[in-house]
Amino acid sequence: KVREKIPPPILKFLAARRPLDVNRYDVYAQAEAFATLVQMESLTIQGAVKTITALLKSPEKRVAAITMMGKTAELCYNKLLTELPTQLLADLKAALELCTEPIFEEDLAYIYDAFSWGAKTLTATDTWGGGHQERIFALAVETATRHVISGG
Repeated sequence: KVREKIPPPILKFLAARRPLDVNRYDVYAQAEAFATLVQMESLTIQGAVKTITALLKSPEKRVAAITMMGKTAELCYNKLLTELPTQLLADLKAALELCTEPIFEEDLAYIYDAFSWGAKTLTATDTWGGGHQERIFALAVETATRHVISGG
């Protein structure tokens, strides 16, 4: 059902296999489009989380899945906390636990903090724990590839 609502080019792009060291900026726009469809209620939060959870289970699809989850947490924070059944949250957390690659450390800290699941790693520091309604601008350096990532 979710596949019918996501424009095929976006879903095809996000579901593609890619190496872990790919420039995250390459999937940023599509991940944000996905999260925006959820925010606008064109996609249900339940369907979005099921899609993300399925993608997280494949190491070759984790870059997009983690980016999608981060953008969805940013844009749909309240929906994530109020509209997800307990089992779906448990499934998501179990899929996130599979993501042990160091490249996802900061993403996981952000996501875990958003859900108040406690720290995923010991090296994560300042993380965000609240929702917002306005667009934000963020600037980060991905240490593994030394890419500067910006958005907003």
